[in-house]
Amino acid sequence: MLTTPTMNPVDGVLSKAKWLTGFILLSLGLGAQTFAASPDDEVIEEVVVTGSYLKRTAADSPSPLSVIGAAQIEDLGAADVAEVIASLPWQSGSQTRASTFQGEGADGRNSINLRNLGHGATLPLVNGKRQVPSWYNDRGNASVNVTALVPNIAIERIEIVKDGASSLYGSDAIAGVINFITKRDFEGFDIQYQFSTDEETGKGDANNLGVIWGVRADRGGIVAATSFLNRDEINVDDRYERFGGSTASGTGQPGRIVPRGTVVWADHGLRPGEVVGSVDGEGAFPRDALGLSYGQADVNCEDAAALEEGGALGPVFGNNICAYDFGSFFALQAEESLRNTHVTGDYDVTDTLEIYFEFANTTSRFDRLNSLNPNAPILTIGVDHFGNIEDAFRRGIEVIPVGNQTRLIGGTRNTSSDRRPLDTFTKTVRSDERAVIGGIWDTELAGRAWTIDVS
Repeated sequence: MLTTPTMNPVDGVLSKAKWLTGFILLSLGLGAQTFAASPDDEVIEEVVVTGSYLKRTAADSPSPLSVIGAAQIEDLGAADVAEVIASLPWQSGSQTRASTFQGEGADGRNSINLRNLGHGATLPLVNGKRQVPSWYNDRGNASVNVTALVPNIAIERIEIVKDGASSLYGSDAIAGVINFITKRDFEGFDIQYQFSTDEETGKGDANNLGVIWGVRADRGGIVAATSFLNRDEINVDDRYERFGGSTASGTGQPGRIVPRGTVVWADHGLRPGEVVGSVDGEGAFPRDALGLSYGQADVNCEDAAALEEGGALGPVFGNNICAYDFGSFFALQAEESLRNTHVTGDYDVTDTLEIYFEFANTTSRFDRLNSLNPNAPILTIGVDHFGNIEDAFRRGIEVIPVGNQTRLIGGTRNTSSDRRPLDTFTKTVRSDERAVIGGIWDTELAGRAWTIDVS
């Protein structure tokens, strides 16, 4: 992506004159304004602060501004930018973790949502530059994939405007602004390696390698950084005692059989010819011919539960449901890999003209597990169906129409394709590129100092 030329006051560098007699900022939709300074004012270092057209310190920002430095990011132990965002106390209700249960489709992309005002209400910037939205969710909200912006090792600081900044940046900054500022003056070579895992299960290993290199001369420099992240899966089954059960389905597997008529004992049943349940303490729907068990759960429910771990859990709720847990298809932490590269450079052509460039590339792979949603009505099975005939025989009752409330495809993620001939897994591979080329020109016009930034 090549950014179209703009005159953005956030990107501008103000005049380096020792005494400021005034300056005028160029911006889209902003008229000329003059600011005076007393000759007695002390000279202070000018710093670009997100959320203001003026250079000032973070303490003097007109909007609530928080700054997270590189040392703080390193102390967090975050593997990527998404984990840094997740640690912010103002962050709420967005995709910040690569799992099945989080995210708009949970496909490995992550966004920012300050104070839960919407994925498109927080504006992410890189060195003051806007980013093109990576995708739109079902509700039309545009989101930027922050995971694909900058490697952690390349970040100098993160500036967060925690108040609405739409008057400066437009409607996509209603909730605020997050500006990722990269290392510009880095010199030398640095390498970082980080390993993390889940202590409880010993799974979910994450290996993160970051490398940065920079060189600086009198008139300019270049900084290149790259990171490699490989993260293994942590499944619901791996921590079932804490997360299991909430993924149980109300639709039975291998089946939940609902009678559609009067249930009568068959000739080989407990009391031939009598209505089931006519005796005090007797259930309404037997699960065997001797009346040892009653309920709508399939007569093979216990056998299915013993077949493999997960999936069918056995009879629950008074044997009315042959419970099925689809948690083995869902990940608390999905398997993924991320390759992130960022290069930036600048060169002073003259004392008043600087050119700069920025390039970023990200390649990611994300594996999502999923079960099959049982979007099927309760089917009525007639008295001539061989499956209904066999089920009635095993229950010791006369054949009657029944409703089959069954999850059509069961099993677990480990079930062989012979027994579960359906692949509901999703593997996503994507690549994002970003490029910026621009220049900064300091000049004078009508006795005033001007700084023009075009990119």
